[in-house]
Amino acid sequence: MQKEILILMDPPKSLRPPGALRADVAWKLFFPDEMGHISMASFRTVDKFKRWLWEELSSKGGHLTPNTDEPTIIIAPTMTSEAQDFINRICSYWSDQIFYPEVKDGQIDMNRKGENRWTPPVLSTEGIQQPGSSLSVFHQSFEEGDNTFLSTSFGPSRIFARRYNIKPDQTYSRFHSHSFTDELYLVIKGKGTLRIAGHNVRISKGDLIDKPVGPDISTQFLADLGEELAILDIEVGPVDSRGFKDMVSYPDHRELLFERGGWNFVIPYDNIMPAKDLYENYESGYKRNRDGSWEPKDVPGFKKRNR
Repeated sequence: MQKEILILMDPPKSLRPPGALRADVAWKLFFPDEMGHISMASFRTVDKFKRWLWEELSSKGGHLTPNTDEPTIIIAPTMTSEAQDFINRICSYWSDQIFYPEVKDGQIDMNRKGENRWTPPVLSTEGIQQPGSSLSVFHQSFEEGDNTFLSTSFGPSRIFARRYNIKPDQTYSRFHSHSFTDELYLVIKGKGTLRIAGHNVRISKGDLIDKPVGPDISTQFLADLGEELAILDIEVGPVDSRGFKDMVSYPDHRELLFERGGWNFVIPYDNIMPAKDLYENYESGYKRNRDGSWEPKDVPGFKKRNR
């Protein structure tokens, strides 16, 4: 059994030992406007905070680290129940014993630690809006349906997971493909139509759809059969962050979106051209024009292109 993790919310300064993990200080840096709280407004920052906490906990040990009697102490701000649920879930990967002990007479009362707040890495895709759950925070509603980000409440990994519910006669996203993200879709409720490549496929509860990186296969879900359609969307990226670069193709709109990791621009399909000319003139000096034509140019190390 791993050493205990003791979480102290806003304790007196005398109970903030040098070796404690200062989640209160990190909270000010990552969520300056939401001390002790998390929300969809800070959704993209949550993963950064989670990665910081994960690294700090890893420095204190894990399931193969020899047990010690000294607990890991986390100093946290006074947190909402949703924020506590989020912290408990991350800490529970690293220890089987998560406690919020009381402070009495300036000391941690080890006899009044309360219940063990260890939380299994299990999420229901049904009761996603249960009050007090971190999932109730990472939830969006919009005209076409609603969307819940599931993996935000899990440990950091290359997996990004969400559930979206599509109302009848609506869709969730554009017809699209990813160039750096593998995707799996599981239909968990209802029936509808899957647009995939150049085909329309009838789908229903229990169907699993695979969309691996490589062929640039585009997909779109349509709730066009008079029922709400619920999809579990699991994406696997190349690194444990949503910050990796990705190229998304939108065939209906004839656009290529280059996003994340410093990218944020669009190229029309009409600007795509074969790479043959580039390869044949790789060691020549020139510049490419918007219409695909070229002009000679002085480029260090190369002769001007003349053909």
